[in-house]
Amino acid sequence: MIVVASGHAGVDGFVRQLESHDVELANTWAEVIPLWQGARKVLLGENLRDFETALEWLRQHPSDRTVLLWVSADTSLPEWLTGQSAIHVWRGEIDGDALRAWCRESPQGLEGLPPMWSVVSLFPYPSAGSLVRALTSSALGRYGRNGLWVDNDWGLASLSLAVAAARLQRVEVPGKLRPLQTGWGLLIPAAPPWLPGMARPGLDEIRGWLRGEWNWQGWWLGGKLADERTAEILSHTSTVLFWGTAMTPQSAFARTRELVHLYQPHVECWMVSEDSEPPWVSQEGQLVRAVSLTAPAVGETPQGSGSKWWDKFRQKKGAAH
Repeated sequence: MIVVASGHAGVDGFVRQLESHDVELANTWAEVIPLWQGARKVLLGENLRDFETALEWLRQHPSDRTVLLWVSADTSLPEWLTGQSAIHVWRGEIDGDALRAWCRESPQGLEGLPPMWSVVSLFPYPSAGSLVRALTSSALGRYGRNGLWVDNDWGLASLSLAVAAARLQRVEVPGKLRPLQTGWGLLIPAAPPWLPGMARPGLDEIRGWLRGEWNWQGWWLGGKLADERTAEILSHTSTVLFWGTAMTPQSAFARTRELVHLYQPHVECWMVSEDSEPPWVSQEGQLVRAVSLTAPAVGETPQGSGSKWWDKFRQKKGAAH
């Protein structure tokens, strides 16, 4: 999901014209907060009445999400922003073509993502957050809402803790975890390590979710694959994403892929990483698709002429709406 909180009526009108399932508009920072976990990147305009509150929140909550600050040419920004690799700045008038490209930019390498996929974690088990945001953003853009994520990483709950840690902290009574409604779709969480005694979904529940009428489904399998639930999930999956890093040993990928092929011989394998392509992926043959989530950086963006449609809304920052 991409969140645009510009504080500018013209910019908001322009974004509405894009008619993208992947873009959400917000009028204040307070409206951004509920969308934060599902957001892949966020645009914040200086005209927001709680812009300073947003900056303070960002200072207190460091994150790897891409945040784009749109400010006037002479605005002074806090010194702590210096060196923040995930926070970028647009100054002055904003270019319509650049804004359109920013809102429509697909996560790199995820073109062709099917409506259902599974994710396997590889040593050294990177955090789920950036991958989940990228996959969700791509699915929203391609298939719309009514999506489902299922965390099958029972006991570790790496997906659930990456996107809903605060809500899981409030679960106190052992029993059955309830599905969580998020801004982009439904999450069926796994029990985190501090909640022993929680009831794990049975095969019938797994099959019911697999047969559900969802626009898209993402199944987080984690690193433990030798159980009947994983076998059932993989038997319905045509694409498996192997989530690793440049430090992932070739043997870890090769052996895990062999196990996945036992469950699903015809599966398409994607090796996904935030790093550049691991050097050994090319040795695995054409059955492996290498995907890097590394995106080009957005720096101090110059003013531009924009499109003819955009010229109607070109105003200096701070102008009346």
